[in-house]
Amino acid sequence: MAKNFLLFFSFLLISNWYSAQIFQKDNWYDFEGKIADKPVVLSLFIFENGEIKGNYFYRQKEIKIQLIGELKEDTVRLTDTNKNTFIMKVIDNNSSNDKTDLAGQYLETINNKTSELNFLLKSNSDGTFEHRYSRFEASDEEVEKFAKEVLNALLTDNKSWLKNNCYYPLMAEFENSTFGSILNKEQFVNRYSIIVPKEMKINLSKARTLNLQYEEFAGAIIGVDYNKYITINEFPDPVTKKLILVISSITHY
Repeated sequence: MAKNFLLFFSFLLISNWYSAQIFQKDNWYDFEGKIADKPVVLSLFIFENGEIKGNYFYRQKEIKIQLIGELKEDTVRLTDTNKNTFIMKVIDNNSSNDKTDLAGQYLETINNKTSELNFLLKSNSDGTFEHRYSRFEASDEEVEKFAKEVLNALLTDNKSWLKNNCYYPLMAEFENSTFGSILNKEQFVNRYSIIVPKEMKINLSKARTLNLQYEEFAGAIIGVDYNKYITINEFPDPVTKKLILVISSITHY
């Protein structure tokens, strides 16, 4: 089974930004695709013995549906909590022009309807199956709730909420891709239009707040494709000294 696991991830190496990543066991892998023309995010955690657990959600609803299954040779079989089934082959992109990493079929049990599936790997993340954002004391649900609040505040230019939920000094990107620190709330408000430009907000309208990319030494990330715009971390509150979720950086790339 371990041999099959290594084979699976050798097939998953793709000729874009992620080709530089080394795929390992016990990590989260996030794919994007469609079910019956509806955009879906598929997040899988692959164990050493080939067992797979995870979830998926429709972008329009953002409600997680749990999955369980297995990897056997080059085939991924998954069943969700509603008994719907995913059967997908791992695609070798070195011999294909298609930008697809998992391809197959989705069988909807309730009406016996079959849909074609094509998923592209978008990111892989540190963390454990039980705690995706494993360095945080906050639960996964708390992190994703905070991420949704952050995104809503950015898209509505709620500067008052944002300034109170940043960690200072805040690492930020300014004009001409220069980086620096925002030292306090007043500076944040004064330089807001520079550190949160319109183009960034347009891109962030496509961001998700479930199954965030997570890097052990960086934090949880709100991004779109290869752009990592907002980093969320957990630091002590200056007054209470209790750990709280905060925005620790804002960048445009």
